[in-house]
Amino acid sequence: MDTVKKLRMTIFLVSLMDTVKFKFSNI
Repeated sequence: MDTVKKLRMTIFLVSLMDTVKFKFSNI
């Protein structure tokens, strides 16, 4: 099915979470 789409979405979400964590830890 849409395996590639799911994979991209997962990678996007993970990188987004990492960015948010990084920003919050620098406050």
